Amino acid sequence: MALANKKVEKLDRPDEYQKIFHWAETQKDGTVPSFATRKNDPYEYQAGFNNHFESEAVPGTIPRGQNSPRCVRFGLYAEQMTASAFVAPRHLNKNAWLYRSRPAVAHQGFETQNTDLTWDQTDELA
Repeated sequence: MALANKKVEKLDRPDEYQKIFHWAETQKDGTVPSFATRKNDPYEYQAGFNNHFESEAVPGTIPRGQNSPRCVRFGLYAEQMTASAFVAPRHLNKNAWLYRSRPAVAHQGFETQNTDLTWDQTDELA
């Protein structure tokens, strides 16, 4: 009951929240934030949760300190590919984030196909 009676201070300015919480840069100005554990750290660590491996063709492309980024550098599209069954336990799920220059769903449009074909006739075409 002591917690219910405790007065909570209200933060009026957004920069006050940045002092309290870890604030990830959105990289709008093109800079890559540094999330090193300490200055002059001689080691490199695997980024991400569970220390998953990552690779990038252009250094500085992969967002740091964000697990679901909205703004990605170089105008890339963020896509997530899942390689697990829908009913698999969460700890067995496998997925990958891809950052692409064009979305995977981008296409040239649809064309009308011959709708007069029946199922039996399509086997003859193959």
